[in-house]
Amino acid sequence: MRTTLHTALARLLAGASFALAGLALTGCSEADGNSPASTESGSLPVATGGAPSAAGSGGGPEAFVGGSPGPSPSTGGATASPERPFVPAAARLRLLTTRQYRESLRDLLDVEVQDDLDLESEARINGYAELAAASLTLSGLATEQLEQSAFELAHAAVANEETRRRLLACTPSSTKDEACFRDFLTEFGGRAFRRPVAEDELERYTSVALLAAETSNDVWAGIEYSLAALLQSPNFLYRAELGKPSDAAGPRMLDAYEMASRLSFFLWGSTPDPELLEAARTGALSASEGIRAQTERLLASPRAEAGLLGILSQMLRLEDLEKLEPSPEKFPLLTPTLAASMREETRRSLSDLLLVQNGDYRELLTTRTTFVNSELGALYGLAPGAAQGFQRVTLPDGPRAGFLGQASFLALNAHAASTSPTLRGRFVREVLLCEAVPPPPPEVDLDVMNRDTTPRTMRERLAEHAENASCAGCHRRMDPLGLALENFDAIGAYRDSDAGNALDVSGELDGVAFDGARELGEVLSADPRVAECLVRNLYRVATGHLEQGGDEPAIGELSAAFTAESFRVRPLLSRIATSDAFRMTGAPE
Repeated sequence: MRTTLHTALARLLAGASFALAGLALTGCSEADGNSPASTESGSLPVATGGAPSAAGSGGGPEAFVGGSPGPSPSTGGATASPERPFVPAAARLRLLTTRQYRESLRDLLDVEVQDDLDLESEARINGYAELAAASLTLSGLATEQLEQSAFELAHAAVANEETRRRLLACTPSSTKDEACFRDFLTEFGGRAFRRPVAEDELERYTSVALLAAETSNDVWAGIEYSLAALLQSPNFLYRAELGKPSDAAGPRMLDAYEMASRLSFFLWGSTPDPELLEAARTGALSASEGIRAQTERLLASPRAEAGLLGILSQMLRLEDLEKLEPSPEKFPLLTPTLAASMREETRRSLSDLLLVQNGDYRELLTTRTTFVNSELGALYGLAPGAAQGFQRVTLPDGPRAGFLGQASFLALNAHAASTSPTLRGRFVREVLLCEAVPPPPPEVDLDVMNRDTTPRTMRERLAEHAENASCAGCHRRMDPLGLALENFDAIGAYRDSDAGNALDVSGELDGVAFDGARELGEVLSADPRVAECLVRNLYRVATGHLEQGGDEPAIGELSAAFTAESFRVRPLLSRIATSDAFRMTGAPE
Protein backbone atom coordinates (compact mmCIF):
# COMPACT_ATOMS: atom_id res chain seq x y z
CA MET A 1 0.00 0.00 0.00
CA ARG A 2 1.30 3.47 -0.82
CA THR A 3 2.38 5.61 2.07
CA THR A 4 1.64 9.30 2.41
CA LEU A 5 5.32 9.97 1.72
CA HIS A 6 5.19 7.98 -1.50
CA THR A 7 2.09 9.82 -2.70
CA ALA A 8 3.66 13.19 -1.98
CA LEU A 9 6.83 12.09 -3.78
CA ALA A 10 4.95 10.99 -6.88
CA ARG A 11 2.89 14.17 -6.99
CA LEU A 12 5.97 16.33 -6.64
CA LEU A 13 8.06 14.68 -9.33
CA ALA A 14 5.44 13.28 -11.70
CA GLY A 15 3.33 16.40 -12.03
CA ALA A 16 0.13 14.68 -11.04
CA SER A 17 -1.86 17.89 -10.81
CA PHE A 18 -3.11 18.71 -14.28
CA ALA A 19 -4.07 22.18 -13.15
CA LEU A 20 -0.32 22.88 -13.04
CA ALA A 21 0.82 20.50 -15.76
CA GLY A 22 -1.45 21.31 -18.67
CA LEU A 23 0.20 20.85 -22.04
CA ALA A 24 0.54 24.20 -23.83
CA LEU A 25 0.47 24.56 -27.59
CA THR A 26 3.63 26.65 -27.45
CA GLY A 27 5.33 23.96 -25.45
CA CYS A 28 4.45 21.24 -27.95
CA SER A 29 5.52 23.17 -31.00
CA GLU A 30 8.97 24.55 -30.42
CA ALA A 31 9.92 26.82 -33.31
CA ASP A 32 6.91 25.48 -35.23
CA GLY A 33 8.66 22.13 -35.46
CA ASN A 34 6.62 20.01 -33.03
CA SER A 35 9.82 18.68 -31.57
CA PRO A 36 9.66 15.46 -29.54
CA ALA A 37 11.11 17.51 -26.69
CA SER A 38 7.61 18.60 -25.70
CA THR A 39 7.39 20.27 -22.33
CA GLU A 40 4.88 19.23 -19.68
CA SER A 41 4.47 22.73 -18.36
CA GLY A 42 1.94 25.18 -19.71
CA SER A 43 -1.54 26.45 -19.23
CA LEU A 44 -3.93 25.27 -21.91
CA PRO A 45 -6.83 23.25 -20.47
CA VAL A 46 -8.43 20.77 -22.86
CA ALA A 47 -11.23 18.61 -21.76
CA THR A 48 -13.67 15.87 -21.10
CA GLY A 49 -15.72 16.88 -18.11
CA GLY A 50 -18.61 19.17 -17.44
CA ALA A 51 -21.60 20.23 -19.47
CA PRO A 52 -20.91 22.32 -22.56
CA SER A 53 -22.38 25.76 -22.70
CA ALA A 54 -23.37 25.60 -26.35
CA ALA A 55 -27.05 25.53 -27.14
CA GLY A 56 -28.17 21.97 -26.57
CA SER A 57 -31.07 19.67 -26.70
CA GLY A 58 -31.63 19.89 -22.98
CA GLY A 59 -30.81 17.46 -20.21
CA GLY A 60 -27.56 15.65 -19.45
CA PRO A 61 -24.05 16.55 -20.51
CA GLU A 62 -24.65 16.34 -24.24
CA ALA A 63 -24.77 19.36 -26.51
CA PHE A 64 -26.11 19.50 -30.03
CA VAL A 65 -24.52 22.54 -31.59
CA GLY A 66 -26.34 22.12 -34.83
CA GLY A 67 -25.99 20.03 -37.91
CA SER A 68 -23.99 20.91 -40.94
CA PRO A 69 -23.05 24.56 -41.39
CA GLY A 70 -22.82 23.78 -45.09
CA PRO A 71 -25.74 22.77 -47.32
CA SER A 72 -29.27 23.67 -46.28
CA PRO A 73 -32.15 21.18 -46.53
CA SER A 74 -33.20 22.74 -49.81
CA THR A 75 -29.93 21.94 -51.58
CA GLY A 76 -30.56 18.22 -51.71
CA GLY A 77 -27.14 17.52 -50.26
CA ALA A 78 -25.15 19.70 -52.64
CA THR A 79 -21.67 20.60 -51.45
CA ALA A 80 -19.46 23.61 -51.87
CA SER A 81 -18.40 24.63 -55.35
CA PRO A 82 -15.11 23.16 -56.68
CA GLU A 83 -13.59 26.65 -56.84
CA ARG A 84 -13.78 27.07 -53.09
CA PRO A 85 -10.39 26.21 -51.52
CA PHE A 86 -9.93 23.80 -48.66
CA VAL A 87 -8.88 25.61 -45.48
CA PRO A 88 -7.91 23.37 -42.52
CA ALA A 89 -9.23 24.19 -39.07
CA ALA A 90 -6.92 25.47 -36.35
CA ALA A 91 -4.61 22.98 -34.67
CA ARG A 92 -5.72 21.75 -31.28
CA LEU A 93 -5.00 19.38 -28.45
CA ARG A 94 -7.34 16.43 -28.01
CA LEU A 95 -7.73 14.73 -24.65
CA LEU A 96 -8.24 10.98 -24.86
CA THR A 97 -11.87 10.00 -24.52
CA THR A 98 -12.78 7.42 -21.90
CA ARG A 99 -12.93 4.71 -24.57
CA GLN A 100 -9.58 5.72 -26.05
CA TYR A 101 -8.03 5.93 -22.59
CA ARG A 102 -9.31 2.48 -21.65
CA GLU A 103 -8.24 0.83 -24.92
CA SER A 104 -4.82 2.51 -24.80
CA LEU A 105 -4.22 1.16 -21.30
CA ARG A 106 -5.18 -2.33 -22.43
CA ASP A 107 -2.76 -2.13 -25.33
CA LEU A 108 0.08 -0.59 -23.37
CA LEU A 109 -0.14 -2.72 -20.23
CA ASP A 110 -1.62 -5.87 -21.77
CA VAL A 111 -3.81 -6.27 -18.69
CA GLU A 112 -7.55 -6.30 -18.14
CA VAL A 113 -8.97 -2.82 -17.72
CA GLN A 114 -12.58 -2.67 -16.60
CA ASP A 115 -15.10 -1.16 -18.98
CA ASP A 116 -16.72 0.86 -16.22
CA LEU A 117 -13.70 2.84 -15.07
CA ASP A 118 -14.60 5.15 -12.21
CA LEU A 119 -14.31 8.30 -14.29
CA GLU A 120 -16.49 11.36 -14.61
CA SER A 121 -19.22 11.21 -17.26
CA GLU A 122 -18.02 12.61 -20.54
CA ALA A 123 -19.48 15.59 -22.27
CA ARG A 124 -20.45 15.15 -25.90
CA ILE A 125 -20.84 17.59 -28.74
CA ASN A 126 -23.13 16.48 -31.56
CA GLY A 127 -23.07 13.07 -29.90
CA TYR A 128 -19.29 12.66 -29.92
CA ALA A 129 -16.92 12.56 -26.98
CA GLU A 130 -14.08 13.17 -29.48
CA LEU A 131 -15.42 16.62 -30.29
CA ALA A 132 -15.92 17.60 -26.65
CA ALA A 133 -12.43 16.34 -25.79
CA ALA A 134 -10.95 18.99 -28.07
CA SER A 135 -13.19 21.80 -26.86
CA LEU A 136 -13.95 21.80 -23.14
CA THR A 137 -12.13 22.04 -19.82
CA LEU A 138 -10.77 19.19 -17.73
CA SER A 139 -12.48 19.30 -14.37
CA GLY A 140 -10.87 18.93 -10.97
CA LEU A 141 -12.80 15.72 -10.34
CA ALA A 142 -11.56 14.17 -13.60
CA THR A 143 -7.99 15.15 -12.66
CA GLU A 144 -8.24 13.31 -9.34
CA GLN A 145 -9.83 10.27 -10.96
CA LEU A 146 -7.11 10.02 -13.61
CA GLU A 147 -4.43 10.27 -10.92
CA GLN A 148 -6.04 7.51 -8.87
CA SER A 149 -6.48 5.36 -11.96
CA ALA A 150 -2.78 5.76 -12.89
CA PHE A 151 -1.60 4.63 -9.45
CA GLU A 152 -3.98 1.67 -9.31
CA LEU A 153 -3.06 0.44 -12.78
CA ALA A 154 0.67 0.86 -12.17
CA HIS A 155 0.45 -1.01 -8.89
CA ALA A 156 -1.53 -3.88 -10.46
CA ALA A 157 0.89 -4.12 -13.39
CA VAL A 158 4.01 -4.26 -11.23
CA ALA A 159 2.45 -6.68 -8.75
CA ASN A 160 1.95 -9.23 -11.54
CA GLU A 161 5.17 -11.03 -12.43
CA GLU A 162 4.00 -11.96 -15.92
CA THR A 163 3.05 -8.36 -16.68
CA ARG A 164 6.43 -7.17 -15.40
CA ARG A 165 8.18 -9.50 -17.83
CA ARG A 166 6.13 -8.11 -20.70
CA LEU A 167 6.80 -4.50 -19.73
CA LEU A 168 10.53 -4.74 -19.04
CA ALA A 169 13.29 -6.15 -21.23
CA CYS A 170 15.60 -6.03 -18.19
CA THR A 171 15.28 -6.79 -14.48
CA PRO A 172 16.55 -4.04 -12.16
CA SER A 173 19.57 -5.40 -10.28
CA SER A 174 19.35 -2.85 -7.47
CA THR A 175 17.56 0.29 -6.41
CA LYS A 176 20.31 2.23 -8.22
CA ASP A 177 20.07 0.41 -11.57
CA GLU A 178 19.69 3.59 -13.60
CA ALA A 179 20.38 1.83 -16.92
CA CYS A 180 17.44 -0.57 -16.52
CA PHE A 181 15.11 2.20 -15.41
CA ARG A 182 16.13 4.28 -18.43
CA ASP A 183 15.63 1.35 -20.81
CA PHE A 184 12.11 0.78 -19.45
CA LEU A 185 11.18 4.45 -19.60
CA THR A 186 12.59 4.83 -23.10
CA GLU A 187 10.64 1.89 -24.48
CA PHE A 188 7.38 2.17 -22.56
CA GLY A 189 7.45 5.96 -22.52
CA GLY A 190 7.79 6.03 -26.30
CA ARG A 191 4.71 3.86 -26.68
CA ALA A 192 2.75 5.83 -24.07
CA PHE A 193 3.69 9.23 -25.52
CA ARG A 194 3.29 7.95 -29.10
CA ARG A 195 6.67 9.49 -29.94
CA PRO A 196 10.30 9.25 -28.70
CA VAL A 197 10.87 10.40 -25.14
CA ALA A 198 13.09 13.49 -25.06
CA GLU A 199 16.29 13.44 -23.02
CA ASP A 200 15.07 15.97 -20.44
CA GLU A 201 11.88 13.95 -19.96
CA LEU A 202 13.88 10.74 -19.61
CA GLU A 203 16.06 12.30 -16.93
CA ARG A 204 13.02 13.50 -14.99
CA TYR A 205 11.22 10.15 -15.03
CA THR A 206 14.43 8.26 -14.24
CA SER A 207 14.84 10.50 -11.20
CA VAL A 208 11.34 9.50 -10.10
CA ALA A 209 12.21 5.82 -10.48
CA LEU A 210 15.52 6.10 -8.59
CA LEU A 211 14.12 8.16 -5.72
CA ALA A 212 11.03 5.94 -5.32
CA ALA A 213 13.15 2.77 -5.40
CA GLU A 214 15.67 4.11 -2.88
CA THR A 215 13.03 5.56 -0.55
CA SER A 216 11.11 2.27 -0.51
CA ASN A 217 14.20 0.07 -0.75
CA ASP A 218 12.34 -1.76 -3.52
CA VAL A 219 13.37 -1.79 -7.18
CA TRP A 220 9.78 -2.42 -8.28
CA ALA A 221 8.59 0.70 -6.46
CA GLY A 222 10.80 2.61 -8.88
CA ILE A 223 9.05 1.00 -11.83
CA GLU A 224 5.61 1.48 -10.27
CA TYR A 225 5.97 5.18 -9.53
CA SER A 226 7.63 6.06 -12.82
CA LEU A 227 4.93 4.07 -14.63
CA ALA A 228 2.21 5.94 -12.72
CA ALA A 229 3.93 9.19 -13.65
CA LEU A 230 3.88 8.30 -17.36
CA LEU A 231 0.18 7.38 -17.19
CA GLN A 232 -0.60 10.78 -15.66
CA SER A 233 1.49 12.76 -18.11
CA PRO A 234 -0.30 15.19 -20.42
CA ASN A 235 1.87 13.66 -23.16
CA PHE A 236 -0.09 10.43 -22.70
CA LEU A 237 -3.51 11.89 -21.93
CA TYR A 238 -3.49 14.51 -24.70
CA ARG A 239 -3.13 14.02 -28.43
CA ALA A 240 -1.05 16.90 -29.78
CA GLU A 241 -1.91 17.16 -33.50
CA LEU A 242 -0.32 20.52 -34.19
CA GLY A 243 1.64 19.89 -37.37
CA LYS A 244 4.46 21.95 -38.77
CA PRO A 245 4.61 24.31 -41.76
CA SER A 246 5.10 22.48 -45.07
CA ASP A 247 6.43 25.58 -46.80
CA ALA A 248 6.26 29.35 -46.46
CA ALA A 249 2.73 29.64 -47.83
CA GLY A 250 1.20 26.18 -47.45
CA PRO A 251 -0.79 24.65 -44.60
CA ARG A 252 0.73 22.86 -41.64
CA MET A 253 1.19 19.10 -42.04
CA LEU A 254 1.05 16.53 -39.25
CA ASP A 255 4.42 14.96 -38.63
CA ALA A 256 4.93 11.19 -38.85
CA TYR A 257 4.21 10.49 -35.17
CA GLU A 258 1.11 12.69 -35.19
CA MET A 259 -0.07 10.78 -38.26
CA ALA A 260 0.45 7.47 -36.48
CA SER A 261 -1.65 8.71 -33.58
CA ARG A 262 -4.43 10.14 -35.73
CA LEU A 263 -4.63 7.01 -37.90
CA SER A 264 -4.76 4.61 -34.98
CA PHE A 265 -7.30 6.51 -32.90
CA PHE A 266 -9.55 7.03 -35.93
CA LEU A 267 -9.47 3.47 -37.27
CA TRP A 268 -8.89 1.44 -34.09
CA GLY A 269 -9.97 3.76 -31.29
CA SER A 270 -6.68 3.17 -29.48
CA THR A 271 -2.99 4.05 -29.32
CA PRO A 272 -0.63 3.16 -32.22
CA ASP A 273 0.83 -0.33 -32.21
CA PRO A 274 4.62 -0.90 -32.48
CA GLU A 275 4.47 -1.40 -36.26
CA LEU A 276 2.74 1.95 -36.76
CA LEU A 277 5.25 3.73 -34.51
CA GLU A 278 8.07 2.08 -36.45
CA ALA A 279 6.58 3.38 -39.69
CA ALA A 280 6.65 6.83 -38.11
CA ARG A 281 10.27 6.42 -36.99
CA THR A 282 11.45 5.40 -40.46
CA GLY A 283 9.60 8.27 -42.11
CA ALA A 284 7.15 6.03 -43.97
CA LEU A 285 4.23 8.03 -42.58
CA SER A 286 5.63 11.20 -44.06
CA ALA A 287 4.76 9.95 -47.56
CA SER A 288 1.39 9.18 -49.14
CA GLU A 289 2.43 5.62 -50.04
CA GLY A 290 3.34 4.79 -46.47
CA ILE A 291 0.13 6.30 -45.11
CA ARG A 292 -1.92 4.27 -47.58
CA ALA A 293 -0.10 1.04 -46.70
CA GLN A 294 -0.63 1.50 -42.98
CA THR A 295 -4.26 2.53 -43.48
CA GLU A 296 -4.99 -0.66 -45.37
CA ARG A 297 -3.19 -2.71 -42.72
CA LEU A 298 -5.25 -1.17 -39.94
CA LEU A 299 -8.51 -1.62 -41.85
CA ALA A 300 -7.68 -5.28 -42.57
CA SER A 301 -7.28 -5.97 -38.85
CA PRO A 302 -10.18 -7.35 -36.78
CA ARG A 303 -9.64 -4.30 -34.57
CA ALA A 304 -11.13 -2.08 -37.26
CA GLU A 305 -14.55 -3.42 -36.25
CA ALA A 306 -14.22 -2.00 -32.74
CA GLY A 307 -13.03 1.31 -34.16
CA LEU A 308 -15.95 1.70 -36.55
CA LEU A 309 -18.56 0.48 -34.07
CA GLY A 310 -17.19 2.91 -31.50
CA ILE A 311 -17.88 5.80 -33.87
CA LEU A 312 -21.28 4.59 -35.08
CA SER A 313 -22.43 3.73 -31.56
CA GLN A 314 -21.88 7.36 -30.64
CA MET A 315 -23.54 8.61 -33.81
CA LEU A 316 -26.65 6.50 -33.15
CA ARG A 317 -26.57 7.31 -29.39
CA LEU A 318 -26.40 3.62 -28.43
CA GLU A 319 -24.50 4.36 -25.24
CA ASP A 320 -27.58 6.18 -23.93
CA LEU A 321 -29.43 2.86 -23.71
CA GLU A 322 -27.73 2.40 -20.34
CA LYS A 323 -29.96 5.22 -19.04
CA LEU A 324 -33.18 3.82 -20.50
CA GLU A 325 -35.99 3.93 -17.94
CA PRO A 326 -39.32 2.86 -19.47
CA SER A 327 -42.15 2.03 -17.12
CA PRO A 328 -42.09 -1.72 -16.22
CA GLU A 329 -45.76 -1.55 -15.25
CA LYS A 330 -46.76 -0.31 -18.68
CA PHE A 331 -44.46 -2.61 -20.66
CA PRO A 332 -44.60 -6.22 -19.46
CA LEU A 333 -42.00 -7.36 -22.04
CA LEU A 334 -39.39 -5.14 -20.40
CA THR A 335 -36.57 -7.13 -18.77
CA PRO A 336 -33.44 -5.97 -16.90
CA THR A 337 -31.27 -6.99 -19.88
CA LEU A 338 -33.49 -5.76 -22.71
CA ALA A 339 -31.61 -2.46 -23.20
CA ALA A 340 -28.31 -4.32 -23.56
CA SER A 341 -29.93 -6.64 -26.10
CA MET A 342 -31.21 -3.65 -28.07
CA ARG A 343 -27.71 -2.22 -28.25
CA GLU A 344 -26.23 -5.57 -29.29
CA GLU A 345 -28.78 -6.02 -32.07
CA THR A 346 -27.81 -2.72 -33.67
CA ARG A 347 -24.07 -3.28 -33.27
CA ARG A 348 -24.29 -6.73 -34.85
CA SER A 349 -26.42 -5.35 -37.68
CA LEU A 350 -23.88 -2.60 -38.37
CA SER A 351 -20.97 -5.01 -38.34
CA ASP A 352 -22.68 -7.53 -40.58
CA LEU A 353 -23.90 -5.04 -43.18
CA LEU A 354 -20.92 -2.69 -43.33
CA LEU A 355 -17.96 -4.98 -42.64
CA VAL A 356 -18.90 -8.62 -43.21
CA GLN A 357 -21.15 -8.03 -46.23
CA ASN A 358 -19.36 -4.81 -47.29
CA GLY A 359 -22.84 -3.56 -48.15
CA ASP A 360 -24.42 -0.27 -49.15
CA TYR A 361 -24.65 1.95 -46.05
CA ARG A 362 -28.15 3.08 -47.06
CA GLU A 363 -29.43 -0.48 -46.64
CA LEU A 364 -29.20 0.14 -42.90
CA LEU A 365 -32.56 1.92 -43.31
CA THR A 366 -34.30 -0.74 -45.41
CA THR A 367 -32.88 -4.16 -44.59
CA ARG A 368 -35.11 -6.85 -43.11
CA THR A 369 -32.07 -8.75 -41.82
CA THR A 370 -31.27 -8.31 -38.16
CA PHE A 371 -30.00 -10.15 -35.07
CA VAL A 372 -32.24 -11.11 -32.17
CA ASN A 373 -32.11 -13.16 -29.01
CA SER A 374 -35.09 -14.61 -27.15
CA GLU A 375 -36.19 -11.38 -25.44
CA LEU A 376 -35.93 -9.32 -28.62
CA GLY A 377 -37.70 -12.07 -30.54
CA ALA A 378 -40.57 -11.88 -28.05
CA LEU A 379 -40.65 -8.09 -28.35
CA TYR A 380 -40.82 -8.34 -32.15
CA GLY A 381 -43.42 -11.10 -32.10
CA LEU A 382 -41.14 -13.67 -33.73
CA ALA A 383 -41.40 -17.42 -33.23
CA PRO A 384 -38.90 -18.70 -30.62
CA GLY A 385 -35.66 -19.98 -32.15
CA ALA A 386 -34.02 -23.26 -31.27
CA ALA A 387 -30.55 -21.77 -30.79
CA GLN A 388 -29.44 -19.80 -27.76
CA GLY A 389 -28.09 -16.25 -27.92
CA PHE A 390 -28.32 -13.97 -30.92
CA GLN A 391 -29.45 -15.31 -34.27
CA ARG A 392 -29.36 -13.73 -37.71
CA VAL A 393 -32.98 -13.54 -38.89
CA THR A 394 -35.03 -12.12 -41.73
CA LEU A 395 -37.98 -10.15 -40.44
CA PRO A 396 -41.39 -11.06 -41.90
CA ASP A 397 -42.91 -8.77 -44.48
CA GLY A 398 -44.50 -5.94 -42.50
CA PRO A 399 -43.92 -2.45 -41.13
CA ARG A 400 -40.68 -3.25 -39.28
CA ALA A 401 -37.47 -2.90 -41.29
CA GLY A 402 -34.07 -1.28 -40.99
CA PHE A 403 -32.65 0.77 -38.16
CA LEU A 404 -35.89 2.75 -37.73
CA GLY A 405 -37.62 -0.52 -36.86
CA GLN A 406 -35.05 -1.55 -34.26
CA ALA A 407 -35.91 -1.26 -30.60
CA SER A 408 -32.69 0.64 -29.83
CA PHE A 409 -33.77 3.63 -31.92
CA LEU A 410 -37.45 3.43 -30.95
CA ALA A 411 -36.83 3.15 -27.20
CA LEU A 412 -34.09 5.77 -27.06
CA ASN A 413 -36.37 8.31 -28.67
CA ALA A 414 -39.42 7.88 -26.47
CA HIS A 415 -40.66 8.85 -23.03
CA ALA A 416 -40.85 6.50 -20.06
CA ALA A 417 -44.54 5.76 -20.58
CA SER A 418 -45.28 6.90 -24.13
CA THR A 419 -43.88 7.35 -27.60
CA SER A 420 -42.44 10.65 -28.77
CA PRO A 421 -42.85 11.44 -32.48
CA THR A 422 -41.01 14.69 -31.84
CA LEU A 423 -37.93 12.98 -30.41
CA ARG A 424 -37.93 10.37 -33.15
CA GLY A 425 -38.35 12.99 -35.85
CA ARG A 426 -35.65 15.14 -34.33
CA PHE A 427 -33.24 12.20 -34.36
CA VAL A 428 -33.87 11.68 -38.08
CA ARG A 429 -33.26 15.35 -38.83
CA GLU A 430 -30.19 15.79 -36.66
CA VAL A 431 -28.44 12.42 -36.75
CA LEU A 432 -29.36 10.96 -40.14
CA LEU A 433 -29.67 14.18 -42.15
CA CYS A 434 -27.20 16.41 -40.21
CA GLU A 435 -29.71 19.24 -39.94
CA ALA A 436 -29.82 21.59 -36.99
CA VAL A 437 -33.06 21.75 -35.01
CA PRO A 438 -33.18 24.64 -32.52
CA PRO A 439 -34.11 23.91 -28.90
CA PRO A 440 -37.65 24.81 -27.82
CA PRO A 441 -38.30 28.38 -26.65
CA PRO A 442 -37.63 28.79 -22.92
CA GLU A 443 -41.28 29.61 -22.17
CA VAL A 444 -42.61 26.34 -23.64
CA ASP A 445 -44.04 23.86 -21.09
CA LEU A 446 -42.34 20.60 -22.09
CA ASP A 447 -44.37 18.48 -19.66
CA VAL A 448 -47.81 19.44 -20.88
CA MET A 449 -48.10 16.33 -23.08
CA ASN A 450 -47.38 14.01 -20.17
CA ARG A 451 -50.12 15.63 -18.07
CA ASP A 452 -52.69 15.22 -20.85
CA THR A 453 -54.74 12.10 -20.02
CA THR A 454 -57.35 12.59 -22.76
CA PRO A 455 -57.70 9.34 -24.80
CA ARG A 456 -56.38 10.76 -28.06
CA THR A 457 -53.78 9.54 -30.52
CA MET A 458 -50.38 11.19 -30.48
CA ARG A 459 -51.16 12.73 -33.87
CA GLU A 460 -54.21 14.43 -32.39
CA ARG A 461 -52.21 15.71 -29.43
CA LEU A 462 -49.38 17.03 -31.58
CA ALA A 463 -51.82 18.89 -33.83
CA GLU A 464 -51.68 21.63 -31.20
CA HIS A 465 -48.09 22.33 -32.20
CA ALA A 466 -49.24 23.52 -35.61
CA GLU A 467 -51.45 26.12 -33.92
CA ASN A 468 -48.65 27.58 -31.80
CA ALA A 469 -46.56 30.01 -33.84
CA SER A 470 -43.48 29.55 -31.64
CA CYS A 471 -43.59 25.76 -32.10
CA ALA A 472 -44.96 25.22 -35.57
CA GLY A 473 -41.81 25.84 -37.61
CA CYS A 474 -39.66 23.18 -35.97
CA HIS A 475 -42.42 20.68 -35.29
CA ARG A 476 -43.47 20.66 -38.93
CA ARG A 477 -39.99 19.32 -39.66
CA MET A 478 -39.95 16.71 -36.89
CA ASP A 479 -43.44 15.47 -36.08
CA PRO A 480 -44.46 14.09 -39.51
CA LEU A 481 -41.37 11.87 -39.48
CA GLY A 482 -41.95 10.58 -35.95
CA LEU A 483 -45.68 10.00 -36.51
CA ALA A 484 -44.79 7.47 -39.21
CA LEU A 485 -43.28 5.36 -36.41
CA GLU A 486 -46.36 5.30 -34.19
CA ASN A 487 -46.91 1.61 -34.95
CA PHE A 488 -44.17 1.01 -32.39
CA ASP A 489 -44.58 1.77 -28.70
CA ALA A 490 -42.02 3.25 -26.31
CA ILE A 491 -39.90 0.06 -26.17
CA GLY A 492 -40.37 -0.89 -29.83
CA ALA A 493 -43.23 -3.41 -29.68
CA TYR A 494 -45.74 -3.32 -32.55
CA ARG A 495 -49.23 -1.89 -32.03
CA ASP A 496 -52.03 -0.96 -34.42
CA SER A 497 -53.89 1.53 -32.21
CA ASP A 498 -53.24 4.26 -29.68
CA ALA A 499 -55.63 4.90 -26.78
CA GLY A 500 -58.17 2.69 -28.58
CA ASN A 501 -58.01 4.77 -31.75
CA ALA A 502 -56.72 3.66 -35.14
CA LEU A 503 -53.31 5.01 -36.15
CA ASP A 504 -52.56 7.23 -39.12
CA VAL A 505 -48.86 6.74 -39.96
CA SER A 506 -48.69 8.77 -43.16
CA GLY A 507 -46.26 11.65 -43.51
CA GLU A 508 -43.87 13.49 -45.78
CA LEU A 509 -40.19 14.40 -45.84
CA ASP A 510 -39.64 17.75 -47.52
CA GLY A 511 -42.41 17.11 -50.01
CA VAL A 512 -41.87 13.34 -50.47
CA ALA A 513 -44.85 11.37 -49.13
CA PHE A 514 -44.68 8.00 -47.36
CA ASP A 515 -46.89 5.74 -45.30
CA GLY A 516 -45.39 4.08 -42.24
CA ALA A 517 -41.94 3.30 -40.92
CA ARG A 518 -40.86 1.02 -43.74
CA GLU A 519 -41.64 3.58 -46.45
CA LEU A 520 -39.95 6.30 -44.40
CA GLY A 521 -36.79 4.19 -44.37
CA GLU A 522 -37.00 3.77 -48.14
CA VAL A 523 -37.45 7.52 -48.68
CA LEU A 524 -34.49 8.28 -46.45
CA SER A 525 -32.27 5.70 -48.13
CA ALA A 526 -32.83 7.48 -51.45
CA ASP A 527 -32.12 10.94 -50.01
CA PRO A 528 -28.53 12.08 -50.81
CA ARG A 529 -28.34 13.93 -47.49
CA VAL A 530 -28.22 10.62 -45.60
CA ALA A 531 -25.00 9.47 -47.27
CA GLU A 532 -23.41 12.90 -47.01
CA CYS A 533 -24.33 13.08 -43.32
CA LEU A 534 -22.39 9.89 -42.63
CA VAL A 535 -19.38 11.41 -44.40
CA ARG A 536 -19.70 14.51 -42.22
CA ASN A 537 -19.89 12.48 -39.03
CA LEU A 538 -16.85 10.37 -39.87
CA TYR A 539 -14.94 13.49 -40.93
CA ARG A 540 -15.79 15.18 -37.63
CA VAL A 541 -14.43 12.30 -35.57
CA ALA A 542 -11.34 11.92 -37.76
CA THR A 543 -10.36 15.59 -37.51
CA GLY A 544 -11.71 16.37 -34.04
CA HIS A 545 -13.87 19.34 -34.94
CA LEU A 546 -17.24 20.31 -36.35
CA GLU A 547 -16.76 21.16 -39.99
CA GLN A 548 -16.32 24.78 -40.94
CA GLY A 549 -16.71 26.51 -44.27
CA GLY A 550 -13.14 25.68 -45.24
CA ASP A 551 -13.83 21.95 -44.78
CA GLU A 552 -16.64 21.83 -47.33
CA PRO A 553 -14.48 21.09 -50.41
CA ALA A 554 -12.94 18.08 -48.65
CA ILE A 555 -16.34 16.83 -47.53
CA GLY A 556 -17.69 17.33 -51.03
CA GLU A 557 -14.89 15.24 -52.56
CA LEU A 558 -15.33 12.48 -49.98
CA SER A 559 -19.11 12.44 -50.51
CA ALA A 560 -18.69 12.16 -54.28
CA ALA A 561 -16.27 9.26 -53.85
CA PHE A 562 -18.60 7.57 -51.37
CA THR A 563 -21.39 7.71 -53.96
CA ALA A 564 -19.13 6.48 -56.76
CA GLU A 565 -18.01 3.53 -54.63
CA SER A 566 -21.59 2.38 -54.01
CA PHE A 567 -21.79 3.78 -50.48
CA ARG A 568 -19.34 1.26 -49.01
CA VAL A 569 -18.00 2.36 -45.63
CA ARG A 570 -14.62 0.62 -45.61
CA PRO A 571 -13.40 2.46 -48.75
CA LEU A 572 -14.77 5.68 -47.24
CA LEU A 573 -12.69 5.20 -44.10
CA SER A 574 -9.64 4.62 -46.28
CA ARG A 575 -10.30 7.74 -48.34
CA ILE A 576 -10.67 9.90 -45.23
CA ALA A 577 -7.48 8.53 -43.66
CA THR A 578 -5.42 9.00 -46.85
CA SER A 579 -6.87 12.39 -47.80
CA ASP A 580 -4.83 15.59 -47.71
CA ALA A 581 -7.43 17.04 -45.32
CA PHE A 582 -6.63 14.30 -42.79
CA ARG A 583 -2.94 15.30 -42.80
CA MET A 584 -3.40 19.07 -42.70
CA THR A 585 -4.12 21.46 -39.89
CA GLY A 586 -4.24 25.18 -39.40
CA ALA A 587 -1.99 27.19 -37.14
CA PRO A 588 -2.66 26.91 -33.38
CA GLU A 589 -5.01 29.58 -32.10
